[in-house]
Amino acid sequence: GDAAAAHRGIDLIGGAHPHLGWVGALTTTIIFGEVAAVSFLGTHRLHEARERAQRLLSDLQFAQQRLSQTNYRLERWNEELNHEVARQTTALANRERRSGIVNSVTAAISQALADDTPFDAALALLGSLFDACVVQVYFAPAEDEKPTVQRCSLHDHADTEVPRNALLDVTTSGTSAQAELWIHRDGVLVHARHAVVPLMVKGRSRGAFGLLVEGEWEVDEDDLEVLAVVGRELAAAMEHRRELRDALARANREALLNNVARVLDETLDTSVALTRALRNVATWLGAAEAAVVTRARGSRRMEIAARVRTPGLTAPEDVSSDAVERLFLTIPQVVEDRGDAVLLGPGGEGEISAGVAVLGVGSILVVPLLAHRLAVGAVVILTDDVHRWGPAQREVAARLSQQLGARFEADEVVRLQARRISELSGLARIGEMVQSTVDPVRLFRGFARTTADRKSTRLNSSHGYISYAVF
Repeated sequence: GDAAAAHRGIDLIGGAHPHLGWVGALTTTIIFGEVAAVSFLGTHRLHEARERAQRLLSDLQFAQQRLSQTNYRLERWNEELNHEVARQTTALANRERRSGIVNSVTAAISQALADDTPFDAALALLGSLFDACVVQVYFAPAEDEKPTVQRCSLHDHADTEVPRNALLDVTTSGTSAQAELWIHRDGVLVHARHAVVPLMVKGRSRGAFGLLVEGEWEVDEDDLEVLAVVGRELAAAMEHRRELRDALARANREALLNNVARVLDETLDTSVALTRALRNVATWLGAAEAAVVTRARGSRRMEIAARVRTPGLTAPEDVSSDAVERLFLTIPQVVEDRGDAVLLGPGGEGEISAGVAVLGVGSILVVPLLAHRLAVGAVVILTDDVHRWGPAQREVAARLSQQLGARFEADEVVRLQARRISELSGLARIGEMVQSTVDPVRLFRGFARTTADRKSTRLNSSHGYISYAVF
């Protein structure tokens, strides 16, 4: 546009002023050069602007690419963060659920301990939290004690239970176990699963308890951990209850034996003292009959010093009424050469003969009776059933025998003192006669009478359990 205007100006100047043509040409040349220079500069600047625009566009594309990568990483991090938050939320919820189960079951166990009631409420609560149909406990506190088996059914399924062999296997191994099984429900096989954990007491497996759940139950590590914690709490509670009951039973035994000792110390009549003491122990032991059999004075014949019936044996009508008495008199022979008790019957050192069983005797405990370390008889206890003679029962019978032996020793000392007093009294009377008379005939008669009294006293008092030298 500038070039066209310049040409139009030259034509106008040349036409109007012919003498000035060279000025127009020069002007045109100058203008054209300026226009060319301006055009060149504009093109160069435009090219630079385009290059800058391309570089800027490349930078923008690179920035957009980096922004896309950053956005992708942010989205991935956000997804991972959401996943981690969800995982920790689930873990926290499971932890709270486990803590809630443990706390609620522990509270129920503590309440059962305080009320001295069975753990049914705690087992039912545990079963409901796991939607179990049966919760079963097997606890064997010691080798000589009967195991405790407790079962809690939540869905009125009386015929459903955790397999006993699974409880025994976990008790033996001390490790948790789970398995699938099929159970009968109204004539239909139903799929179920059981989980069993050990009951640990002071590092030793004392039993097991298990849950049986119908349907699909995926037992994970969290469930086993919860069951293990509950198992430790339950085992500790059952062991605490057993120790408490053992302590109370021990206290009752000591009170019984202290009462026996008081009766033997305060009762002067030996026969009455023996009968009272024997009745107390026989009643506590649950015996049908009991007797204290001693050797008759001056012979080897046995006699019954005391006998109680609580309430007595139930023998057939065709059996002689004195058959039990003959049994009392003959049975002490089994402990003549022994220093400890002998139990006859199931779980004892010997069996009961058919002739004795006819009398209605289920078991016989014979405890030797010692005085001054010599056998003077026995304590015989009869039961009319298959009695469970544990260490506690045998200890009570043995300590009764010791207390009776101490009473016999005390009676022997009393008889010896009475004889010594009688002898000293006779000598005193002789001395009085010597001092009060000078008549020889009267003196000799008094001496003879006193000597005869001493001899009679000596013969009457020398038929005790122990022989004493007379000086």
